[in-house]
Amino acid sequence: MTVMLKKYGLGYLSVPKVACTSIKAMMFEVENGFPFRPFSANGQMRWIHNFYPSVPFRELKRSRLRDLHRVTVVRDPIRRALSCHSNRVVQHRELSREIAGDRLEGSGLPFDPDLSTFVLNIAEYSRRVAEIGHHTAPLTVFLGEDPGYFHRIYRFEELPEMVADVGRITGKDVALEVMQRSSGSARVEQLSPDEIALLKDYYAEDYAIFGAYF
Repeated sequence: MTVMLKKYGLGYLSVPKVACTSIKAMMFEVENGFPFRPFSANGQMRWIHNFYPSVPFRELKRSRLRDLHRVTVVRDPIRRALSCHSNRVVQHRELSREIAGDRLEGSGLPFDPDLSTFVLNIAEYSRRVAEIGHHTAPLTVFLGEDPGYFHRIYRFEELPEMVADVGRITGKDVALEVMQRSSGSARVEQLSPDEIALLKDYYAEDYAIFGAYF
């Protein structure tokens, strides 16, 4: 389950690469009264996503969300894919030989792909490496196919408005801290027309269903 603040009648459905780490940290502080810090128990690290996981919409226990004010944040799918490359591929090196060797060996896919190579092979990288698949999965995987399910859908650019609304609903003094910083940010301008067309086709359902918010 993602974030359910039943005390305040608020539910947030998260999508990877749409500021979800920062939003979850904000919601944690609202719920608990202190900031979240990663910690270790029995030698195993625990992160914010262990407590507020981003799960496929089909797996949600929607009965638990029925009476909540349901919100989410969406972002242009191409920019999500670029963010995944900057953060998961370049910074965390999740497509390196050291981390993904057993899943990419013999596939013909390059390790540590540059942006163009990643985009041109996004479907296959996502299929072979679960962490990449999680961060590039379409919005519809996490949000379903009916925008009307949500009481409010915020554009990525409307995050300050979302923060203000959370403060109003909960009566808390809330702030959104940037939790995921990439060493370098890829830009749409770096993509060729063919690469943009490929991504638009890959995320065609997102553009059809949530396109009014991009």
